[in-house]
Amino acid sequence: MALQNVMEVLERQEWLDAASEPTQRAVTSAINAGGATGRKLDDFLNGVWLGHPLHPMLVEIPIGAWSVTLVLDTLEALNTGETARQYALGADTSLIIGLLGAVGSAATGLTQWQYTDGQARRLGIVHAALNTAATALYTTSLICRKAGARRAGFWTGLLGYAVVSVSGYIGGELSYTHRIGVDH
Repeated sequence: MALQNVMEVLERQEWLDAASEPTQRAVTSAINAGGATGRKLDDFLNGVWLGHPLHPMLVEIPIGAWSVTLVLDTLEALNTGETARQYALGADTSLIIGLLGAVGSAATGLTQWQYTDGQARRLGIVHAALNTAATALYTTSLICRKAGARRAGFWTGLLGYAVVSVSGYIGGELSYTHRIGVDH
């Protein structure tokens, strides 16, 4: 119930319109500027060809990959030597897969979000901002890991996981309460 109250508070934050309205206009303008090709791209990213929205399917890639990263990071910390190095390689690989998946997830989410208004648009801009923050944290985590600062990479990734988890809750709210993506 407390999380529902947080969602209601976020939905009432009209100051979010200052960011969401111009962003929404820019997305719609970019698609419209493409003419027939832009509309086809919009339909493709919305999953019209599949008969199902793509965004909820694609979000599983970064969330799943980053879940694997967390498990492998933990196993790395519990081991030493070659075993730890193998877990580290797996963790880094799954982190990269998550980053790549985040790109597709963002593109499909943005095309769905452009059709929202009011409370759903406000929640959507918070959802997008949190996903952007999580992606930035995971990018930082990867940079730390590649620089040999695995401990900092672990903690940055863990923070990214917390942020993407909160964002996922908001995404569920958009889908189940506001019915975003139910029909295009």
